[in-house]
Amino acid sequence: MKITILGSGTGQISLNRSSSAYWLQSRAGSFLIDCGSGTLKNLLAAGGDYLEIDGVFFTHTHVDHVGELAALIHALRHPTIEREKPLYLYGTADFVELFHTHIAPLCGLPSRFSLHVETVLPQWHLGDITITTESMIHTPRMASIGYRFQENGQTIVFSGDCDWCPGILTLGQ
Repeated sequence: MKITILGSGTGQISLNRSSSAYWLQSRAGSFLIDCGSGTLKNLLAAGGDYLEIDGVFFTHTHVDHVGELAALIHALRHPTIEREKPLYLYGTADFVELFHTHIAPLCGLPSRFSLHVETVLPQWHLGDITITTESMIHTPRMASIGYRFQENGQTIVFSGDCDWCPGILTLGQ
C-alpha cells in the first residue's frame, strides 16, 4: 500500500494547501480518502488518474472533505470518457443522505458505469484489504469515522478531523 497526501488543509482557502484528500494505492485498487477542493488537480500532479479511481472513503460530510465529489462524478460522466468499471463511495449514513439529497441531483448519476453509495461497516474486506472503521469525535451534530486499512502486513490508519478520542487509539492498536 502507498498513501499520497493530496491535501491536508482546512476549510480555509490557501494558495499553499488544498482541502482534505489522500490517494491510497493498493493491490485492491486506487482509492481516495476524502475529496475536498483541489483533489483532482493534485491527483493529476501526483501522477494519478481520476479515471482509475475505484472508490472514495469519506470521513464526514463537511464541505472541505466532500466538496469535489460532484466534480469527480461529473468528469467521469463526460461523453468522451468510456468508463465501465464501477465507482464505490463509502461513508456514514449522513454521507449517504447527503449524496442522495444534494450531490446526485447536482451532478447526475452515471449511465455507462455503476455507482455504489454505501454506509461503512465496522469491518469488511475489499480484495486483499481489510478495512476497519471506528467513530471519531468531531462535532456533536455530525457523524465522523476513521479508517484502518490493512494489506499484506502493512497498516494505514486515518481519521479526517477529530478531537482526541478513544476511537483513533483503537484503530491504531
